[in-house]
Amino acid sequence: MTKKFQLRTLAAVAAFTVFSAMTAPLSATLLDDAVWFEREVGDGLVWKYYHFDNLFGGKQSVSFIEVDLDNPNVDLAINFRDSFVGPSPGVSHEDFPRARTSILAPEIPGAKAAVNGTYFNTQSYDPDNPSTPWGGGTTYLKVDGDVIHTFDGSNVNRYLQGILFNDKNDLEISRKTTGWANVQSNWQNMMISGPVLIDNGVLETYDSGNTHANARHPRTAIGLIDDTNTLILLTVDGR
Repeated sequence: MTKKFQLRTLAAVAAFTVFSAMTAPLSATLLDDAVWFEREVGDGLVWKYYHFDNLFGGKQSVSFIEVDLDNPNVDLAINFRDSFVGPSPGVSHEDFPRARTSILAPEIPGAKAAVNGTYFNTQSYDPDNPSTPWGGGTTYLKVDGDVIHTFDGSNVNRYLQGILFNDKNDLEISRKTTGWANVQSNWQNMMISGPVLIDNGVLETYDSGNTHANARHPRTAIGLIDDTNTLILLTVDGR
């Protein structure tokens, strides 16, 4: 099962911190000088886009959406695929492909924008039945009051941070050093993911052998600007 974090009026930008070939001042200058393509895609939703020929040592396609959480017409939602996907023993992506965000987003009535939330399957590997399809990894997921998956691990890459919300005015981006089950009763919606790239303006560092966090990958990230109550959803594509 793939799971998507989606909003009926939503946002997306980029995980700049994963790319470190350039110095921070130079990268900041490039970002400041960019002339972003801008379009209002819904009431309370502004999409911005720019393609960088050389940002952090390579071409980067960067999109982000600014979501005005004070707008009464903005709502938030999580959609997910309640089935397994490949690869699994004897199962291919062709037989059970991952669901694209463009497929899942229109399933939410009134959706204006969406980003990928996390790509893990909630079907866990069963060592007693190794041929049963499974998704390889899981994260804690709760949607509209229903706990979809209870995995409560502490993997530094994937399980120590998440977005929690009851509605757009009761939303938190949280980090933990223990599991999530002891806080789940307070929230209607929980999506746990990672790794953290920036925390309150400070770049996170990981062991040099941690390719999941350190290597150049397409990234999706979220952020919250408290001063303006703006949710930022970002995507960066480019290796």
